[in-house]
Amino acid sequence: MRAASPRISDHAPLVASVLADAELLVQQSINALAVGGALVFALRRRGHPLLRMIGTVGIASLLILAASRLSGTLAADYNSSRLFLQCLFILALLEAALLDLVVTRLKWRSWPGPMLFGGLSLLLLVAFVGSSGLASPVTGGNPP
Repeated sequence: MRAASPRISDHAPLVASVLADAELLVQQSINALAVGGALVFALRRRGHPLLRMIGTVGIASLLILAASRLSGTLAADYNSSRLFLQCLFILALLEAALLDLVVTRLKWRSWPGPMLFGGLSLLLLVAFVGSSGLASPVTGGNPP
């Protein structure tokens, strides 16, 4: 006999719904930033050869991710979430490099800089709370 998983009564379903929508929006923003970083660094003419190579590997990893989403056989043979996590290691480098490039080029040392980093901190906080399961005790529902 299998034990039933614990269920916490729904305290705040509206907050849970808003948090889930915010987490989805943050995840898709991070994915868009990864695509932008891969394209920028792979297609830059005056870029460093190492950055161009990492950008090309990033584009290849995006193509592999797209193929796994479109092919049911590939997704069944190779765990999709595991593949996404492995490709995210490469894409995270490109995201960080793109943010560094934008901040360096625009030289945001005054007003917009702290606002940008405050917004990024909020995005990371939403992603962390949503994916770690910390929202479950507060909002209720099934813990992960």
